[in-house]
Amino acid sequence: MAEPTEEETVRRFRERVSRGETDGIEIEHRVSGGTPGERRTSEEVTLTGTGSARARGEDSREPGGAGARDSAGSLEDAETRELFRRLGASTEGLVPRSETGFTPDSLVGSVTIRVDGHRATLFYLADPEQRETQGRPLPPETAEAVGAFARLARRMLNE
Repeated sequence: MAEPTEEETVRRFRERVSRGETDGIEIEHRVSGGTPGERRTSEEVTLTGTGSARARGEDSREPGGAGARDSAGSLEDAETRELFRRLGASTEGLVPRSETGFTPDSLVGSVTIRVDGHRATLFYLADPEQRETQGRPLPPETAEAVGAFARLARRMLNE
């Protein structure tokens, strides 16, 4: 059997989440970029369908890599399902790599959806100002869904 396409993986994710089936699903939300010499940032959070979560963050403003942080924990089933539900209902605002075309030094967000080992990675501009200047708006429900994952990362990293 052939590997599913990214579109098929996203469709499977939506179907499973709509049925409340989260086992075998993993979401990785990552934001990275920025202007060299100013502030470069990297932040990611990975959440599994069983509620296991990992977060990692790094800020180039911290000398000697002191800005690197890691955290792990778990979420309640209801919070995990809600984060997955929000994302499943709003992936239309995210684009595949072939459609990004973001300007250099953009703060780029990505969402990697894994379903039973198959993956799809979709992208968006993480900075609202850059979305406006580059003419790449996000639907409000998509902005809220990716914002929820960003808030989870910050919460886990105690920012």
